[in-house]
Amino acid sequence: MFIKKIDKGGSHVGVILSFVIFVSFVVFVYVILRPAVVQDDKENFLEFIKEGVVRESSASLVTLSVNITEIGDCIQLNGFFGDNGISRNIILKDENGNALTANLNGAGGTHLRILMGGKRFFRIYESETFVEITSEGPCGQSDYTISGAKNDSYVFESKITALISKYNTNYSGLASDLGIPVANGFGFSFNNSEEAEISTNEAEILSTSIFAQDFSVQYVTESAGLEVGKIKVRAW
Repeated sequence: MFIKKIDKGGSHVGVILSFVIFVSFVVFVYVILRPAVVQDDKENFLEFIKEGVVRESSASLVTLSVNITEIGDCIQLNGFFGDNGISRNIILKDENGNALTANLNGAGGTHLRILMGGKRFFRIYESETFVEITSEGPCGQSDYTISGAKNDSYVFESKITALISKYNTNYSGLASDLGIPVANGFGFSFNNSEEAEISTNEAEILSTSIFAQDFSVQYVTESAGLEVGKIKVRAW
């Protein structure tokens, strides 16, 4: 009787070869799919940066249209700030968009004093980003009516400029404000309606993979004008 001897060495070689083939296949799939995974991760990161930059550079803009009953060069609206619940951080413009000089008057600065130049209509733009108006002497009083009150959120040119300045002086602080780990590299820039650009000063970028995205944004100028600019965010 002959007993067939099992070749254990050949069996082990087969197992090893199968394992090598399996590992090679996994590595191959990983190499093929990894760029797509990285692309998705970076695109999500860019979107996260975009949302953070817009959030931190936005503020409320209150707009009021006002008609006065009296005509004069200097008009005073008594109790205006207390009656309408707005701050003293305002800019006034006539119906043609020309700036009007506005001041405070009265005890506690409750009255609004305006150099109207004989006009009856003006708009008030109020935002925490605007400079507070100062006090001056009294004028002739007038009654008034308010219409078209709006409260909208916009990107402000002054706030995005301050955001870029903070990046350049306190990167870790801004990264914390945006919820971005300090180890993650990012930057951004802003182009105003005249294509003038301000940008973050990024340190030497060692990564060879830089992802970028730009988008249009309506923003408020320092003179309360509405313009369209562009923000570009970068990640690596």
